[in-house]
Amino acid sequence: MTGSVALVWPVMTAAFLASLVEAVEALTIVLAVATAGVRERLLQWVSFSTELGRPRHVRFPSTATELRT
Repeated sequence: MTGSVALVWPVMTAAFLASLVEAVEALTIVLAVATAGVRERLLQWVSFSTELGRPRHVRFPSTATELRT
């Protein structure tokens, strides 16, 4: 019985490592799909921002008098 248990550990280790590799591969695919198009969206945002020129700072009124003007 002890001899057969000793032979199981390499198989269990190989199966665990194989499943770990598959999990990393699946995560890589999920991340690739999730980030698809991010570069294009960033470039569009940058080009839109540069068309508007320098970013405008918005000043919110602090009193009711400033709010009316």
